[in-house]
Parts: sequence; structure tokens; C-alpha cells
Amino acid sequence: MQFYFVRGYLTALTGGPIADALYDFNLILNDLDDNHRSIFTLLAYTGSGVAYSRNGEHTKGEFFFQKVLDHLHDLPLKDNKSIWRALNMLFYTAEYFAHVGDYKTSDPLLDYGYEICANNHVTYYVARICFRQAENAKAQAPNSQQFRAILTMPRRLRRLTITNCCLSGFLILTNSPLET
Repeated sequence: MQFYFVRGYLTALTGGPIADALYDFNLILNDLDDNHRSIFTLLAYTGSGVAYSRNGEHTKGEFFFQKVLDHLHDLPLKDNKSIWRALNMLFYTAEYFAHVGDYKTSDPLLDYGYEICANNHVTYYVARICFRQAENAKAQAPNSQQFRAILTMPRRLRRLTITNCCLSGFLILTNSPLET
């Protein structure tokens, strides 16, 4: 199942043929995990949502992301593999809802993801989550206090021992240099 999950994600995320990505996810959902009892079912739902949304088919994408959304808070976070898989699903689900302008769904997911990262010392996703939070805040109210508070995130990131990997993204959002 892991092979089909990875291949499907690579196809979906690199702009490959949607039919190829969905074929891999359907193998998981309809053949390899037809009872839908493993984490790969939720990963396949996430991948299907990514494939459809990146293909501009947002209604179909939302169908799959909604299935993931219903289970995100119930995922066991028992080891590194389960944490990374949960963060993957959480991030892409939050990203999808942000792209369709549903910030009331996206923002709490990002907050939950940040909490998981902070509690488990995961720095890769925290940078992506913080950047997505800044994008969401700017889209909702670029001059708001919330957006300005999020711009202090490079300080938060530094405390988590992240280098300046996403500072350039913050600079792009603000069109100005940041005090670090």
C-alpha cells in the first residue's frame, strides 16, 4: 500500500495525469484496504483530494477532504511515522480549505498542526504551517492585528531551531524586510 500511496502522491503533487494518481489511490481504497481499516485509507482520501483540487475539480476534492477532516482529531500520534502521516493529511486538508476560501476550517487545522509540531519537535511541517497561517491571515485581512502577529513567526520558528528557510516566504507576503 505504501508504494501506491507514494506513487499516487508524487503523481498528484507534480502535476502528473490525474487518472494515474487516482488509479493508485483507488487500488488502496478498493482492493488493498477495501475494509478501510488502515491509515492508508485516509492517506488515499487526502491524495485523491489533492489530485482533484490541483486539477481544478474542487467539488470532487472537497468530497475526499471532508472524509479526512472527519477523522483528523482521532488519529493516534504514537510514533514518528504516525505523526508525519497525520501532519501530511492535516496540512493538505488545511491548504485545500484555504484555497477555496474556507478559513474557518483551515485556520483551526493549522493551529492543531502547529500544536502537534511543537509537542513532537517536528520542524519541517511547522515552517509550512506557519507560512500557510500567514497566507490565510493576509487573505482575510492584510492590515489586521492577527496578520501582524503572525509576521512575528520567524521568532517562533527560531525558537524551534529552524533556520531562515521560510523567511523569504514571509518577505514575499509583506513586500518588506522583516525584523528578526
